[in-house]
Amino acid sequence: MDFVQYLLGHGIPDNCVCSGLNALLKDDREVPDTWVATYQFEKLVRTVTFAGSMNATASQPVELCGRDATLRFDAIAHDVTTFDIEPAGYNRRSDLPKGYERGKTPGQPNHMADWVNCIRSRGTPKCATDEAFVETATFLMSLVSQQQRRMVRWDAAREEIV
Repeated sequence: MDFVQYLLGHGIPDNCVCSGLNALLKDDREVPDTWVATYQFEKLVRTVTFAGSMNATASQPVELCGRDATLRFDAIAHDVTTFDIEPAGYNRRSDLPKGYERGKTPGQPNHMADWVNCIRSRGTPKCATDEAFVETATFLMSLVSQQQRRMVRWDAAREEIV
């Protein structure tokens, strides 16, 4: 989800509903190893879904599905090497190119390498503290929703989950 947030920059969702369970790792953990979360950004009129499972043998590509096209990456974050843009089949707009070339993304350091490089250079990591706050609040919304079995909302004024 951090990669999606990095791409979209939507901030903390307005609400979240999440369902999950411990399907693989039967121990005393409190966080599910398999889950599906739906985040709504009401002011943007957008919904983002996230599905994760430790039972999966391969990761699913990240897809950003818009009204006119879908942007599909071959991996997440620093592992992305290529992407496809596929116009929607019903797309009747004449101002969009009909053919898209498969793209090649520039190389990116992984989070740990980026962090170490920033310590050395006194720079700011790609996932700086403001972004880490957004991502942590988003994930905690998922966890609270799953544990309490209800939709939760983000109270921006109090910076808390309600």
